Amino acid sequence: MKYLTLYDGRKFSIDSCIGCDIYNGKIDMSKSLIYENDFFRIIQDTENPIPGFFVISSKRHIRTFNELTSEDLYSLFRLITKTRKGMEKILGIKKVSTIQEDGNENMHFHIWFFPWYPWMNELNLNGYDTEKVRSIMKYSQENLRTDENIRKVHSAVNLMKSNY
Repeated sequence: MKYLTLYDGRKFSIDSCIGCDIYNGKIDMSKSLIYENDFFRIIQDTENPIPGFFVISSKRHIRTFNELTSEDLYSLFRLITKTRKGMEKILGIKKVSTIQEDGNENMHFHIWFFPWYPWMNELNLNGYDTEKVRSIMKYSQENLRTDENIRKVHSAVNLMKSNY
């Protein structure tokens, strides 16, 4: 059985699909939910306590852009635009890497909005930004699960809720 440790330290077992476990309420993401509609949900990333690290994920079992309907796409691109504009306007985040990768592990299509903060440069990582993301995520899981930082994460979530 697989396990998931949320950014705030809570641990959950995963039955077979993290997306389904979130949508069915087995994994409580109520503190992290920013917005949802019939097609997608926007949440703070489940594992990484980086304020403003948001994920838009499909409510259906789909894995790639190719499986999105025209209705899905319309909804998705409205959410992408609104989320990114809100990150800059509301949270002051100027630089974001937007990442989507097809994968078998999580069969719910999702897009990451990875914010870049000055402290990340101090980690002195080599490579392109996309190469650095996984190292920063690991660093956040090992070093940023503090009460103060969790408050910053929840503050970012609550501020972003006002955008929808």
